[in-house]
Amino acid sequence: MGSLFEELEARESAAREQVDVLEEELAELTGRLEGVCQLNGSVSHMVVTERHH
Repeated sequence: MGSLFEELEARESAAREQVDVLEEELAELTGRLEGVCQLNGSVSHMVVTERHH
């Protein structure tokens, strides 16, 4: 059985790895959301343009 210090180090390492994974997922989702917002803006612009013609 490892020492308390070793256990804490292992837990900290696992937590840091989880943070890295979550940061990557957040970056991916942020990029997808930005794309959706741009698409939504383009569609809104097309609708406004169509209404004024």
